[in-house]
Amino acid sequence: MRSYLLLTGIVATLALLIAPAAGQTPPEPPNPTPAPAPHPVPPPATPAPQPAVPAPPAPPTAADNLPRVILEIGRGDEVWGNIVLELNRTAAPHSVENFLRYVDSGFYNGTIFHRVLPDFVIQGGGYTSLNEPKKEGLLAPVRNEATNHLKNLRGTIALARASAPHSATSQFFINVENNPRLDYPGHDGWGYCVFGRVIEGLEVVDRIRNVETRVAPELQAKTDAERQAGRAVPDPEKSQPIDPPHIRRAYRALAGAVAAPPVAPPTTAPGNGPAATPPHGPATRTPAGYPELPKPPVEEDKPTAPEE
Repeated sequence: MRSYLLLTGIVATLALLIAPAAGQTPPEPPNPTPAPAPHPVPPPATPAPQPAVPAPPAPPTAADNLPRVILEIGRGDEVWGNIVLELNRTAAPHSVENFLRYVDSGFYNGTIFHRVLPDFVIQGGGYTSLNEPKKEGLLAPVRNEATNHLKNLRGTIALARASAPHSATSQFFINVENNPRLDYPGHDGWGYCVFGRVIEGLEVVDRIRNVETRVAPELQAKTDAERQAGRAVPDPEKSQPIDPPHIRRAYRALAGAVAAPPVAPPTTAPGNGPAATPPHGPATRTPAGYPELPKPPVEEDKPTAPEE
């Protein structure tokens, strides 16, 4: 009996050890070691921003290479109309820039045409009256660009200068005839630089060329004194307007605002024009204060150069 009880206790004990306790869940097996995660593939690198390439400059337009200037002309209270100039920046860049600087600054406003030769030129841009040169606002002289192959034909505009080839400043002239003697190389190896042409208002140019002129009184007096002293001197130049026309205002024209009709045909055949002295720059002044005009040439085909 005792052996039976002992055996029964051993069996019960083993059952308790083997069977899980009532209400208990069997322990979960240990988690296996997780496999290492694969290395992530890096995203593609963003390219570094490149500096912006500037756009190529726009090609120059006709308005850049052929700027236009309007001269409003009058006399006293009269309005005579406009002279429209087309300037050739490609052929004469320094001369055009020089002229535009005077235009933009207002330098030409109120200046007169102080020298008028009806078979040669009309000249202006340097005087506010016959006895008053305009000095305030004058710029340094500009290099002579007369080697640009532009010709001094009727209706062209060129820079006036003194005898030194690179002495042009503000004064200009408009050819009212063909004047080949003023072309490079001229009488002095340089000639006079054409930098544009009249494209509208040639009738205003002709109205200026036809104003009444006289010999400057001081110049006539000097000539008379020379002759009384027994010296042979040529007749003085009759080019001073009695009532000079003036530039009321000068300004740039808007691009495309003016058509460009052809320049009127010349009234004198090239090479057959009258003998005349070349247009001059700032003139010499006599003791009385009048700008002394240069003497006419002795030989028709070799005009003498004016002197400051």
